Parts: sequence; C-alpha cells; structure tokens
Amino acid sequence: MYSKQTYELAKIYATDRNLFNKMKSEGKVTSIESDLMSGNFTDYNFSALAEELPVFMMGYTPYEPKHGYDGYNGKHYDSSDKYLEVKPQKSYFHYDNNKVMNKLNGGGAFADYTLERFKKDKDMGDNLRMVIPGYVEGELAYIVSFPFNHPKFMNAIEEKTKDAIQKNKPRNLPGFSHTLYSDCEDLKIEYLAPEGRLNYMSKFISGPWLKKLRKINNEQDN
Repeated sequence: MYSKQTYELAKIYATDRNLFNKMKSEGKVTSIESDLMSGNFTDYNFSALAEELPVFMMGYTPYEPKHGYDGYNGKHYDSSDKYLEVKPQKSYFHYDNNKVMNKLNGGGAFADYTLERFKKDKDMGDNLRMVIPGYVEGELAYIVSFPFNHPKFMNAIEEKTKDAIQKNKPRNLPGFSHTLYSDCEDLKIEYLAPEGRLNYMSKFISGPWLKKLRKINNEQDN
C-alpha cells in the first residue's frame, strides 16, 4: 500500500498526462517520482500501483495480501462489508511488430482459481464488486464495476472453473470479456477518459465495448 500522496500523483499521471508533464517541467515532480510513475504504468506487466489506483479512485482502501480482496470499505479489512476484486487490462502499441497489442474488451482473468474460492466469492452476495480498469499505454481509459453475483458472469466463471478441474489443467485461469456483464443493470462507470483522449484511445479499444462504454456513460449522466 502506498501513501495518499503517491496515489494522488499516480491519478494525475494516469488521467491527465499534460498536467503531469507541466508539473514536472515546473519542478513540482522530481525525476525519481517521474521514473516511479513511468515504471509502474508503462510496464507491460501490472504493478501493484496500477492495480491499486482504481481502488483509491473509488474511495476504497487498497489491500495487498495475496489471498484477500483488492480493496475494502471502512477502517479495517476484517470488519468491512464491501469489497473489490480488481482485474485490470492493458493495451499498448508494439513498435517492433507495428501493431496494437491486447486491444481492450473489458476483460480479465482469475489466476489459479478454485471452486473453494468461487464459493467464497459467491457467498459475498452484493458485497463483492468486480472492478475492471482499462489502461492504454499507461493512461486510464476507463474503470467499470459490477457485482460479482451478476448471474451471467458468475455462472460462466463457475462453469469455466469446473471445466478446468475436469480436464486436470495445471492452472485454472477463467477469463471473461464485457459480454458476460455488459447487460448488468448495476454496471457502473467509475471513470471514463475525456472524449478527446477517448477518441485517441479508440484504436486500442474494441468497437463494441467502446460503444457500450459511451452509451452507459451517457445514461449515467442523464
């Protein structure tokens, strides 16, 4: 878990790069801080900071221990009644291959998932929300959330987990895309990049998912 100041700076880096660069040129951001942000957000893999920032932006407390949920509401993890499970997705341009990699589709995956963990998640009921952040070359394109117990999503994850166990796969990594939850009535857009940036990012986001994001955002605004 990082300091509040680090999360605030990370938020600027991930949502307003022009402001971040201006702060850097004015000496308000040190070279060490700049390197920290760049290393955490432009790496092809996911850093703890990139996973925890959406939790912070939603007003929850990030939680790092491996077998717990990624965020909680309240003073203490064990006494909380609201939890977040974060599954980030990242897209970037691969210059050697001259193409966009991992186009965002609102997807994610559960690592080393078990039926025991599924039962625990299911038993959380409405108190567990999935959080899906989409990053484009280190910038946040969106953060969406929905309840884990959305039937279409939950049933698909259960079936994929059972199938992996039946086939004796060494690792169970049930994946998903927005098609398993985009019809959820409790789907919320927690953050969406300004339209100008979203237009630039459009080549990194699947067309149907981008269309859905804009539609939901307009409905929330109205």
